[in-house]
Amino acid sequence: MAIHVRRVVTGKGPDGRSRVIFDGPPPNTIEPLKGLVFSDLWESLAPPNPEDATDAADRPVRLEPRRGGTILKVVTFPPISQYSEDIWKGVYETIGASPESNAGGSMHKTATIDYVVVLKGELFCVLESEEILLRQGDVLVQRGTNHAWENRSDAPCTLLGVMISNEG
Repeated sequence: MAIHVRRVVTGKGPDGRSRVIFDGPPPNTIEPLKGLVFSDLWESLAPPNPEDATDAADRPVRLEPRRGGTILKVVTFPPISQYSEDIWKGVYETIGASPESNAGGSMHKTATIDYVVVLKGELFCVLESEEILLRQGDVLVQRGTNHAWENRSDAPCTLLGVMISNEG
């Protein structure tokens, strides 16, 4: 499995001074199907504690943050031509998504507000009534609606996403 991101996390040392506490690949990168790579880079619950040296991402990858929390993640999508649409049920099971979040194929909904940045490549965000092509540098604010990701190009596409719990 290819590591697709370096993660650097700061914190406080025993002397109370700032320092790097983690530097390297995330501890939880998974590849539930060839070329589809998920890494949760960090998770927080409010308020974050900068003196806590626990690796908040050292746990299984999951689709959504805990209630009131956030997840910073990187996802690399292979071209859609490399897999069939029926593979998504297994992918959603792997990342702990509730069966209600999957509306068929890769269409799904989360109880989050997501800030998504295309780091490399391009892909379509498919909505119920339209679809939009996103390219490198584009930003999408996904507000808890049904959506799917389709990489119709011939090259992988990598997204950076901040998922914010939208449950009160």
